[in-house]
Amino acid sequence: AEFLWTNMWAESGCLLRIYNDGENKINGFLEDYAYFLEGMISLYEASLDILWIERAKHLADKMIDEFYDDKEGGFFITGLSSESLIVRLKNAADEAIPSANAIAIQSLLKLGHLTGNKNYLATAEKSVHSFKRRIEKNPVAYSGLLAGADFMVSSLTEVIFAGPRKDPTFEDMQDALHQDYCPNKIIIWNENEKASQQLPLANGKSVVNGTPAVYLC
Repeated sequence: AEFLWTNMWAESGCLLRIYNDGENKINGFLEDYAYFLEGMISLYEASLDILWIERAKHLADKMIDEFYDDKEGGFFITGLSSESLIVRLKNAADEAIPSANAIAIQSLLKLGHLTGNKNYLATAEKSVHSFKRRIEKNPVAYSGLLAGADFMVSSLTEVIFAGPRKDPTFEDMQDALHQDYCPNKIIIWNENEKASQQLPLANGKSVVNGTPAVYLC
């Protein structure tokens, strides 16, 4: 991820698609942005390093600017900065892997809850609704979008850690969290004041009697 951010995120603030022999080129497509965004959020959940949330916000903002359909919702496959085409397509059906639209929506929903950014949530929700007729006609082809819809309407599990990560108690709690598959969850570490400012759910969550704690909601 560090390599991709260093070599594929251009100084102009866009994600590039190809790297070869020290040269990067070709503006990224929606799938590049969506899957890299999902990866950054997953990295935060695994490492609890706020750096990945900061970078994820830059990537999400650019993804919305480049690919989002303001009129109808959903994301085009190609960006505004890419080569001009006669028609800009929006593919939301899953193939061998979930569609880029599905991953973009799921990632924005999670990032929106993590950061309190209502624009991310509204963008994702409008996008889900924009594909409603397609989903109703053939739901099996849109399991990625259905996963996003489930995340959107479910009562999420919020997990907020507090205290030093190197403490054995903290490590035990973190290991226990990842024993079971729970897709609709938000994971946060209230590391310091910076984390509290960027991740509103962390506000007021602190250690208990000097030992690490976890808050479940």
